[in-house]
This record gives sequence, structure tokens and C-alpha cells, in this order.
Amino acid sequence: MAPKVVQGIFTISRDVTEIKELEIKQKKQIEALNLLSERILVKTNKLQNFAYIVTHNLKSNLANMEMLMEMYGSADSPEEKQKIFEQSKNVQKNLSQTLKELSEVVKINQNIEVEMEFIDIQSTVDHVCGGISMLLAQTEAEIETDFSDQPVLEYNKVYLESIIQNLVTNAIKYRHPDRNPHLKFTSKETEVGITLSCTDNGRGIDLKKYGEKIFGLHRTFHGNQDARGVGLFITRNQVEALGGSISVESEVGTGTTFTIWFGNRKRM
Repeated sequence: MAPKVVQGIFTISRDVTEIKELEIKQKKQIEALNLLSERILVKTNKLQNFAYIVTHNLKSNLANMEMLMEMYGSADSPEEKQKIFEQSKNVQKNLSQTLKELSEVVKINQNIEVEMEFIDIQSTVDHVCGGISMLLAQTEAEIETDFSDQPVLEYNKVYLESIIQNLVTNAIKYRHPDRNPHLKFTSKETEVGITLSCTDNGRGIDLKKYGEKIFGLHRTFHGNQDARGVGLFITRNQVEALGGSISVESEVGTGTTFTIWFGNRKRM
């Protein structure tokens, strides 16, 4: 039988250039939409974070003012009234400064990038303590600091003040009933960046029971009537928003240490 001879080849071809171009265009549009979605989410989180800062931080200052006004009204002597009046001026000054700085946050939230500056940590702690001086005096709280290893931090000023205030008020709120609150702030320069630690001698937290919930919104652990579970939520969001992280170590009945890693910030 004679072998078959191929007489020709029939082929079908189609120009797919237009289809490929459409696929590439669609892929770019999807990537652009994903990027836009991420940016919107970042802005939304920052605006939400700002709202928490306003309500939570100003609440402490206003409570301080209300306490002073009550003391002024019940003061017996002109000397005592004058002393309370002088204290109220300091609180008012701190409140005005806080309002001014919070107004700057409004501008910051219009942009993806948050403004950074080199900040003296001790001065920041002093400013925060001045705004809640009545609370510290009323609870006989002691604040110890050691920033000799790393006295300056490149960070957002409003966020740092808010973080420190939340750590202080949280420690006082959950103080041990048998001893006055004592807090110690320390800063260190490590191989992976700058850290700030706050150690208190309060009630402590059962991390096995509450470890995964400790930084959640409206999470409380000791049944305090004035506890709203907002401070640590704010702190974690502020720290993470600027590329850092926060961790906690605690022992029930002994106290708690919060350590903040600020990310790869510049050194002076």
C-alpha cells in the first residue's frame, strides 16, 4: 500500500493582541483599585484613631478640671482657693496645648504620611503628668523614669503623648488596692530599634485568660466601673500605624510591663 502524501496544512489564526491588551488593562485597573482601597482604609483608620484620641485624652484633662472646680467650691480659706486656682491654670494650659496639637492631627489625617519630629521623651512624660496632676496626687502615684540610654525619639508628638498618657492612666486605673501605684518608664536602643517600656506594680493581668483580648476595643479585665477598654486599643493602633509593635508581660498580683518597639526610627 502506497504511503499517504500530505498535500497541505490548514491552519486557523487569530490576532490576540487586542485581547492581551485588554487583559493587561484590566489587571492594571484591579491593581489601582486595590491600592485605592488600601489608602481609603488607612485614612479611615486614622480618622477613627483621631476620634478616639479626642474623646479619651480630653476626658482625662476635663475630669481634672472638674475635680479642681469642686475642690475650689469647697475650699475654706482664700489661701487654699488661690492654690487650687494656680493648679487649674496649669491644667488649663496643658488642655490648651493638647487641643492645639490635636488640631494638627486633623491636618495629618489628610495625608497618608504622618509627620515625624525628634522628641525629648522626658519632656513628653513631664507634659503628660502635668495634665493629670490631680489624678497622680489623689492616688499618690509615683512616676520613675530612666531615658539615659535613649533620651530622644523620632516620632509623632501627639501619638507619643497619647501613648504615655494611656499607659499611665491604665496603670492607675488597675492599681493594686494594697499599695500606691508606682510606674517606671525606660527607653533603650536595641539592635532592632528603639524601645520604650512601662512597668507598674498594679494588679497584673492573667495573660493565659485574657492575652489575646488585652488590646481589643472595650475589653476590661478587673470589673472597674470606670473602665471602658479604650486606652490600650488606642495605644496599639497608634503604635502599629507607625510601623511599630507593642507587647505585654504580666503577673497577677505583681504588676505589668508594656514594651513598645517603635520600628526603624532615625537616631539623633
